[in-house]
Amino acid sequence: MKKGFVVFKYEFFNLLKNKVFLAITIALVVIIAAVLCAPRIAEAFGSSGGGDGGEPGTSTVETEREKMALYVPDGCPENALKATMQSAFPDREIVLTQEDEQTLKSKVDSGELGSAVVLQDSLNFRYIVKTSEIYDMTQSQISEVLVAVYQSSMLAQSGVDSTVAQQVLTASASGETVVTGTDQSSSFLYTFIMIFILYFAILMYGQLISSGVATEKTSRAMELLITSVKPTQLIFGKVVGIGTAALTQLVAIGAAVLIFYPLNRDYWASIPMIQSLFGVTPDLVGYMILFFLLGFFLYAFLFAALTSLASKMEDVNTLIMPVILVFVVAFIVTMVSMQSGSVDNIAMKVCSFIPFTSPMAMFTRITMGEVAGWEIALSVAILLISNGLVCWLSAKIYKIGVLLYGSRPKAKDVFKMLKNS
Repeated sequence: MKKGFVVFKYEFFNLLKNKVFLAITIALVVIIAAVLCAPRIAEAFGSSGGGDGGEPGTSTVETEREKMALYVPDGCPENALKATMQSAFPDREIVLTQEDEQTLKSKVDSGELGSAVVLQDSLNFRYIVKTSEIYDMTQSQISEVLVAVYQSSMLAQSGVDSTVAQQVLTASASGETVVTGTDQSSSFLYTFIMIFILYFAILMYGQLISSGVATEKTSRAMELLITSVKPTQLIFGKVVGIGTAALTQLVAIGAAVLIFYPLNRDYWASIPMIQSLFGVTPDLVGYMILFFLLGFFLYAFLFAALTSLASKMEDVNTLIMPVILVFVVAFIVTMVSMQSGSVDNIAMKVCSFIPFTSPMAMFTRITMGEVAGWEIALSVAILLISNGLVCWLSAKIYKIGVLLYGSRPKAKDVFKMLKNS
């Protein structure tokens, strides 16, 4: 046990003192601090001297609005269209024009105009823009404006009083959603972040563990190590040491978030997505840590055990590829289910009780779906037992593999050696 702790300390501090590891950690902490402090910094540089600076999160500098040209043919209510368009697009300056479509295209392309709308009749138009963004809803907003003006015009022609027509056309209903279970819109972001952190942590640190084992074995350093340390102590010390160093890096990043967000809370108060991210309840944080740790060490021990069977560095990727494929499939199934909003589908329910997929699937169902308490308990129990079995099996494989040289053994050969041991 003492020798295993020596291996743990060596792996832990060796990684913490690694310049690349330190540089990445410091860079991520600085980036997070800069992003969270960005509104405060922008206010400091953007506020005018001698003014009161305004409220946090507000800008004292008025930016120039983008120009949107509007061509209205004869017979269409020009003034009404311009006024309604201006109301629909308060962040743009609506400018009436009589220039033809080709000229407007040239001006938009050169940047003289931000965009242009060319009406062909009351309900048909062309929207001209240089870059069409993926979530740009301008075209649908223009359609709504044209329909509203057209309806108002037709009602007026039918003799309906303009005041009544305006009340009918501008009438709106208000409602409130009462959530008795899970609000997916508020839980999506932190679920997405946790899944991505687990995904990159397993791939990045798993590869780190694999490269460490393969380097020691190919350099024959392993032969010297096992003369003083048992293989089981070596694998546990190595995996837990590197894993703890990885978690230390994640804790440092999390600490930066917890320090700098409260200092700038007022500047992010108007962004619901950010509020939902930092509104995670303590029980969900507990589930997040539990599934992360169990999932991380399950895969970490597998990476170490399989890599110990490699005779040369080229064999490493081939040996760990099946494990990576299983993990990637779990990631894809979870991501697709999250995007569709159906996180309680059959595939996710099955994945919730498979140890290699449950860290992602069950946590997603807890945060975004409807899952019974017994299901969570069963999933955690299976994952805990699986971790124990994988650790035991990995130690057995590692014990066999560290002194196995020559051609890479086949699966049946490994099972035979395990049986004989």
